[in-house]
Amino acid sequence: METLLGLIEDSKIESGYTILPNGFVDNGWLVKAPAIATPVLMGLALTISKRMQKNDIIRYLYEHYSDDTRFNFFVPRHKFKDKNEQLDFWENRQRETEIRLSLENAGYQYPENVEDMLALFIKWGIVIEKNEQLDLAISPFPIPETFGID
Repeated sequence: METLLGLIEDSKIESGYTILPNGFVDNGWLVKAPAIATPVLMGLALTISKRMQKNDIIRYLYEHYSDDTRFNFFVPRHKFKDKNEQLDFWENRQRETEIRLSLENAGYQYPENVEDMLALFIKWGIVIEKNEQLDLAISPFPIPETFGID
């Protein structure tokens, strides 16, 4: 299995570069994972490539992605800048509702925060945890249907 840290150790990725696994898009996670999954994955790729420890990674993710209503469509909102923002919100909420149902049907809880999203990534094998060090799967990359997510 190729992982982000493995590619860095083998000098297949230049220092200072961050890569995202193609499998996240190619295998359908982009449309089957909650909206918060994409920015959290990007944050993980950045922090893992810097060899940050798990606690520091979690702190980074909370600093950058918690309390962000751009990704939480289940928090009641009553004020919108305009009709387009309101329409976007309701379209995204519908999408997230479908994703939530899909996750629940597969036996998973919809993530309520970045730590929940990280826990799902670990369960799905997208993130590998070993001795308080996190790594990111590159290839092969997990497939949502393997976990009953459709």
